[in-house]
Amino acid sequence: NKTYIYQCMKQYTPDNFNTFINKYRVEKAKKLILEKTDYDIKSIGELSGFNSSTTFFRSFKDITGLNPSTFKSLSNKKLNS
Repeated sequence: NKTYIYQCMKQYTPDNFNTFINKYRVEKAKKLILEKTDYDIKSIGELSGFNSSTTFFRSFKDITGLNPSTFKSLSNKKLNS
């Protein structure tokens, strides 16, 4: 049940539920950015499970320190070097 999940999370992670889930979504987005270079950023956010572009951009920036477009640009430069 919901209460049990929250208690377990509180015991094992400093993150709240939304932050915990968004970290997984951002990891999925990073993989998609690297694999699906022809997809636009908004599509990547949707495929990663974000319902809102605003939440996707904010979460990505908070977790990685970069916005998704910058991450994509830097990744492309590394791959082409």
